[in-house]
Amino acid sequence: MSKKKRSNINKDFRRFALSRGGIALVAALLILWACGALFNRITADTPEHAAEVSETQKADTYGTAHAAEPQPAEAHTTTKPLVSEAHTPEPAKQTEAHPGHAAETPSAHGPAIDPNAALGTAFVTAIIEPIRHELDDRSFGWRPNDVVTFFTDNIKHHQLGTLEVTRRASEKLVERIARTGSTIKFDRNLDLARTRFSNDPRKYWFPSAESAYSQAIEELETYRERLNNNKATFHARADNLIPLLSSFEDLLGDCDDDLVKTHEESGDEVSTFKADDYFYFAQGVSNAMAPILEAVMIDFAPVLDSRGATNDLHHAVLMLQHATELDPLFVQESEYSGLFAN
Repeated sequence: MSKKKRSNINKDFRRFALSRGGIALVAALLILWACGALFNRITADTPEHAAEVSETQKADTYGTAHAAEPQPAEAHTTTKPLVSEAHTPEPAKQTEAHPGHAAETPSAHGPAIDPNAALGTAFVTAIIEPIRHELDDRSFGWRPNDVVTFFTDNIKHHQLGTLEVTRRASEKLVERIARTGSTIKFDRNLDLARTRFSNDPRKYWFPSAESAYSQAIEELETYRERLNNNKATFHARADNLIPLLSSFEDLLGDCDDDLVKTHEESGDEVSTFKADDYFYFAQGVSNAMAPILEAVMIDFAPVLDSRGATNDLHHAVLMLQHATELDPLFVQESEYSGLFAN
C-alpha cells in the first residue's frame, strides 16, 4: 500500500473518530443533565404545607379570630397608619397568653402553639422551624456546602432562600422587637443567634454551616424558654413590626426582579441554568416567610386588627403558600411567547 494511500486512510479515521467522539460527549452531557434533574425530583422534599392542604384548611390555620371576612367600607376609611403607635409605652415584660393562640392549629413546620404560651412564642417558633427542617429533616441535610452540588442545586438555592428570611427575621427580633429603645442592650441569646446565622452557608468547617445554624437555633430556643419564664421581653408594637415587613418587602422585590428579568447585570441573557436558581431561591423565601407572617398574625393581632390590616396579611400568607406548592418538572428561560413558558 502506498504511503499516500495510508495517509488518506489515517485522515479519514481521525475525522471519523473526532465526529463520533463529539457526539458521544454531547450525549454523555445530556444524560448527566437528565440524571441530575431526575435526582432532584426524587430527593426534593415537598414542604409540609403543600398541595394536600386545602384552601379551607389554610383559612382555618389562622383561627376564627382572623378569618378572612369582608370588612365594612368605613373600616378602611378610618384606618390609621401603623406608625401612630410608634411611641406607645409598653410594659417591660409580657407573658400573658395571647387570645389568638387558643384558636391556632399547627404551623407549617412546627407543633401547635400552646394557648398558655407567652406572647412572642409563635414568632420565635416560626423562625426556628423552617431552617431546622432544612438542617435536620431534608434528605442529605444542608446542601450549599456539599462538595458536589451540581445535581442538587435546586435544593441548595431553596435552602439559601430560607436562610435569607431567617437572617432578616432574627435581625429585627434582636434589634427591635425584643427591646424597648436604642439605649437598651441586645438580648444575649438573640445576639448570638444572629451572629451564628451570619455564618457563610458554603463554609464546610471551622465552623461548618450546619454547626453554626444549629447553635443559633439553640439560642432562639433558650430565648423562647425565657419568654415563657417571664425572663425575656417581646414588644408587639407597630413601630417594631414595620421594619420587619419593610425588610420582607425588599426581599420579595428582589425575588420578583430576578424571576422576570431577561438579562443579567453584565448584559448577558439569563440562562436556563440560572433561571431555575432564581426560581428555587424565591420558593425558599416563600417557604420560610409564610409561617413567620402567620405568626405575626398571632402575636401582633391587636395592632393588625386595630388598623384593618389582618385581611391583607392573611391574603399575603395564602399567596406565599401557593408559591411553595409550585413543583415544575423543569424550569427554563424562554421567550415570553415561546413554546415553553418562562
